[in-house]
Amino acid sequence: MNHDELQQQYALDGLLHPEGKPWVYWEVAGMKGDWVPMSSEFMYFGEDLNYRRKSTAPNWDEELSPKEVAECDDLPMGYEVAVDDGYVAILYCGAEIWNQNHGWLYVSKCDNEILDHF
Repeated sequence: MNHDELQQQYALDGLLHPEGKPWVYWEVAGMKGDWVPMSSEFMYFGEDLNYRRKSTAPNWDEELSPKEVAECDDLPMGYEVAVDDGYVAILYCGAEIWNQNHGWLYVSKCDNEILDHF
């Protein structure tokens, strides 16, 4: 992932982590070049530092099942499900934020309630 993609993924981890602590899923290259867990939140990802997600970090695209989404009829306020010819998507305030083909489409500023819901 390039620098921008890393920042976007970090923001998504923050959105979806049950306690809003994305750094528990991340590692940073230490002084000796070895990878160590991040111990706290970084406000800025330095261009000269190397970051990566841990191999044990969740794959958010697999966390939501299209079948579960399509059959859900009790979504939190502001969310809705669109199903058209077998294509399933989650909308937040009318904007598509997740679909079964591409997973999460962009970083939303809303809280964790949609992931917790499923």
